Amino acid sequence: MKITVCLCTYNRDYLIKNAIERVLSQSFMGFELIVVNDGSTDNTFTILQELKVIYPDLIVMNNEENKGLAFSRNEALKSSSGAWFTFIDDDDQWENDYLSSMYREVQGGDCIFCGYRRNKVKYSFEGRKLDLKSALLLGFTPPVGAQMYRTSFLKQIGGYDPLVRSGVDHDLWIRLVNFDDSIQAIFTSLVLVNPDLYKLNHSEKMTLNPDKRIPGITSSLVQWSEKLDNIGGVKFREHFTNEYRYYLQSRFFDSFIKSRDFEIISCLLRYELTNKNKFKFFFRYSCSLFLRIIKKVRFFKRKNKIKPLFRAF
Repeated sequence: MKITVCLCTYNRDYLIKNAIERVLSQSFMGFELIVVNDGSTDNTFTILQELKVIYPDLIVMNNEENKGLAFSRNEALKSSSGAWFTFIDDDDQWENDYLSSMYREVQGGDCIFCGYRRNKVKYSFEGRKLDLKSALLLGFTPPVGAQMYRTSFLKQIGGYDPLVRSGVDHDLWIRLVNFDDSIQAIFTSLVLVNPDLYKLNHSEKMTLNPDKRIPGITSSLVQWSEKLDNIGGVKFREHFTNEYRYYLQSRFFDSFIKSRDFEIISCLLRYELTNKNKFKFFFRYSCSLFLRIIKKVRFFKRKNKIKPLFRAF
């Protein structure tokens, strides 16, 4: 088996059947699909059992209670037989040639990341190979639903950290770099993913809920402290922490502007807005917002290059 695909789900009985069938429609033949039901309390497990009858090769795993994304991916990783490991959320969609393209492009590397499509606009990487440590120092972050790794590396580091409930993908990068800072990452220019295919609200998706996401990332930043010190020293850890907080807060501030939901602002004010003072945050955010507006008005393109979310260290 060449590739293991992991699909974790929780209380998404209205999405899971389509999510599985989208993966099974891949043009690539040498893959296994492992679906982990993370303690769902709705009809998810029943639907999975029905799909197992229709698709006998489907591997279904069931957590008795909700354990989180890291724990669930580890369960799939333990049972995986593929040389490569990739995953997809139940609200994401791959292009039909995602697996074949990623498998072809990753040869000569240890992991690979591709671009995505959002609101009919394509976002792609420039297309290059660099070590994963350099990617972190440059400020790149793992693209959701667009990642593939050597299974052997993931197993050697013990899989995902089950104590990390938020920022699981970034945690994996940090742990991989601590394990081997020469791991070669390929950033392909291909656009193969449609993340967040469905418009879910903040109660359905944790990353959209500031009351869950902000405390979760705050906890993760504490857990990452020693590993970040190992990667780039104390100054890098401080830089990374400030940049992550700025990125997170600005993302929710964007959500407020779009939704006019004052509960978001209330939440941002309850938690520390940023390590820097509020004036600096709003100044920096206002500048970045202005530049984004100008770009959309004057230089809008159907395909944009993915830039680092963090400032380079």
